[in-house]
Amino acid sequence: MKMFFLGLTASLLSFSLLAGDVTSWQGHYERYHDSHIDADYAEITLVKLDSNKYTLSGMATWVGNPVTGQINMGEIEGAVTLKGNQMHYDVDGCTLQIVLGSNSLSVSKDNGCGGLNVSFNGQYLKTEPNK
Repeated sequence: MKMFFLGLTASLLSFSLLAGDVTSWQGHYERYHDSHIDADYAEITLVKLDSNKYTLSGMATWVGNPVTGQINMGEIEGAVTLKGNQMHYDVDGCTLQIVLGSNSLSVSKDNGCGGLNVSFNGQYLKTEPNK
């Protein structure tokens, strides 16, 4: 009888840890490059709606020449569905592939979502949102 309860307890603990990881994906992420915030700043926020649905919003910049004001900015916002540890963003022809880690996002396959020279591609770390 003890083995049954031990096995059941271990199974429930594993399930709760997995569920904890999933809910921890909600949050604010900033793009990093070489262990520093990327000079072409980007951020993404995920808000959980239900078990596998999130709203995603984000902003990214491209800095050409800050002295002359040559800075381009793009924004994204929409619903995404979680499949395993991945999300595919597709709103008005703007698409992104997002792979989630424990406290990170990896964004790829940006087809020009941000506009001229702006991209959301890169590695993001979970941070506290700017106040």
